[in-house]
Amino acid sequence: GTAEALSLKICRPPDCTDIAVKQLIGTTKSPLALLMSQELATTDIAEIAALAEVLLDFADANVIAHDYVQAMIWTQTAASVLSTQNRELTSPRVEKLLRLFGSLLPPFTACQPTSPKKPKHKERWLHVFNQALPYGGHTAMATRWMQDGVANRTHSVAVLAQKQDLPEELRAAVRASGGKIHAADLTQSLLDRAAWLRSLAAANADYVVLHIDVEDVIALSAFAAAGGPPVFLVNHAAHIYWNGASNVDVIVNCRGSKLEAHWTQAYRNAARCATVPIPLS
Repeated sequence: GTAEALSLKICRPPDCTDIAVKQLIGTTKSPLALLMSQELATTDIAEIAALAEVLLDFADANVIAHDYVQAMIWTQTAASVLSTQNRELTSPRVEKLLRLFGSLLPPFTACQPTSPKKPKHKERWLHVFNQALPYGGHTAMATRWMQDGVANRTHSVAVLAQKQDLPEELRAAVRASGGKIHAADLTQSLLDRAAWLRSLAAANADYVVLHIDVEDVIALSAFAAAGGPPVFLVNHAAHIYWNGASNVDVIVNCRGSKLEAHWTQAYRNAARCATVPIPLS
């Protein structure tokens, strides 16, 4: 457990030895070898759970040592492992760590602007991505969402780990609504990017929509606190594990299935969910 992880001097992945992992989860494979194993990702559910637990032990050990930046990396790695299965759809340990990371950030009240909002301003929606890719459902869904109801809303985008140019169609939708595009500084730590996002949302958003990766820890730490705008998390991966169900206001289901809503509440412990049809162009 945590004590054993501490005895390893809170090592980072390249420094973890086979002996260390054997002490923690009873296997001769290293965490990186387990994480890279195709066989593990498809067949060994028990070993996936064991690996996630040891990675979270490392996260807890770094929390004890006040190395919260490395703790976030371990937490994100554990979530990546958990997302390779669909037996457990949420992790209380991960959710607790996300709330801890959120508690380290300046409160929303400290991030809010001093000047009051205009009395008749349009609703300001902030759509958050890890990366907005030129293909796949994330970007297309968000783009169509922005194109609907432009007269009453402005739509802005925040990207947390963008490594390529944003798709032009997404940029055009933001411009047409009167919104802005905001990109996090990739040289900053995950924790610093979470603080940046919290400040951005507090000053510029009435509503936040998360179109994020299943293992995200940046956005979910940023909004794991009271006082900010309502946060909607798009359930784009209903068939597997993902982070954050207990740390947002509403889970947005897209498939129109009663079973999906049941799974969201019963197996992810989500307090509130709603079904929003996927917009078509």
